[in-house]
Amino acid sequence: MTFFEFSFFNWLYLFISCLILFHWLYIIKLGLEFRKINLDFSNFLNKTGITKQKSFPKVSVIFSARDEELSIRRTLQSLSDQNYKNMEVIMINDRSKDKTALIMEEFSKKYSHFKKIDIKELPKSWLGKTHALYLGAKQAQGEYFLFTDADVWFDPKAIEKALSFLIEKNLDHLTLTPDLKSKSALLSSLKLFFVVVFFLYSRPSKIKDNKSYMGVGAFNLIKKSVYQKIGGHKKLRLEVIDDVGLGRLVFLNRFKSYLASGRDLLNIYWYNSSKEMFKGLEKNVFSIINYSILKFILANFYFFTVFYSPFIFIFFSSSVFLKICFSFNLFLMLAVFFNTAKELRYNPVVSLITPFSFILLHFNFIYSVFKVLILQKIVWRDTSYSLKEIKTYLKDRDYRLE
Repeated sequence: MTFFEFSFFNWLYLFISCLILFHWLYIIKLGLEFRKINLDFSNFLNKTGITKQKSFPKVSVIFSARDEELSIRRTLQSLSDQNYKNMEVIMINDRSKDKTALIMEEFSKKYSHFKKIDIKELPKSWLGKTHALYLGAKQAQGEYFLFTDADVWFDPKAIEKALSFLIEKNLDHLTLTPDLKSKSALLSSLKLFFVVVFFLYSRPSKIKDNKSYMGVGAFNLIKKSVYQKIGGHKKLRLEVIDDVGLGRLVFLNRFKSYLASGRDLLNIYWYNSSKEMFKGLEKNVFSIINYSILKFILANFYFFTVFYSPFIFIFFSSSVFLKICFSFNLFLMLAVFFNTAKELRYNPVVSLITPFSFILLHFNFIYSVFKVLILQKIVWRDTSYSLKEIKTYLKDRDYRLE
């Protein structure tokens, strides 16, 4: 074994190690920038008297639910407990087969500002959720719309504080990431990896400068006037990841958006098990890369280079120097996962298994892509959506902006 010998392959491996190094340093840079940006939001939340504004505009909280009987009561109760009173809650029951509709009915009878909408059939060329939110927005009376999910718990001051921040900063769109609760170490590690990729994908610190975009399904707060100008959910009729799609419309129309951590204001048990998470991501992962085979190949190349090659080259390289380089790559990887675990309030030990649980996510990614390609459709909650129609929509969507 030599410390470092001059050869084509060793120089190639060194180049790969440098690419991985820059990758993790870039993610660290994004994390530090986001922490600085988020500090502005955190400091605002800690201020006293933040609700002493001249007016209290009406907020319409809009969400759809399909077979959510296990979580929806918790969500509705937290919305009924909000300190902010000038609001309405529009609940859309999207063809549920369980007790979701009954729970909604219970709250609509108990609270006058809770309104229930029932959907019996899904029209052609619409996804279920976007269609439901579109109908909810049509009936909403508020000056601001808050699009959320049926399994989110809200702190009593969540809407009050978020709206106050949006108004003070003169924003058009505010999206918050929730506190991601987890019920197992494996599930925590999977979410850990997802958050790291989320940072790389969205570049959250760039959003306020309109150089990137994002929308989080748990909390998408937007001015009604802006929502209408950008075309609303009608423009997102076949958008599988509709929350990100809303952020994208705000971005393309040059309105002011902001992403912050809302972990002290809302939380969610985003999937109750790893099996449920894999099933839920089946409809999403291919859509993230716009159903592109080329991007699928590039994504796998990225996964292999960043997450697999350090392990391979540590064991099979004959150069001590390269072993040290790739060991440092792994150290940075674990350092990022460790710090992210602390930010998510997970046991930092979970970070040690994240590089290995990634293998499961990668397999799920490949499986989901091939499943969609073979079936030529997306199947979600007993409803099928044609891949051909969705791809046609994606091809045309940038040219349909108002």
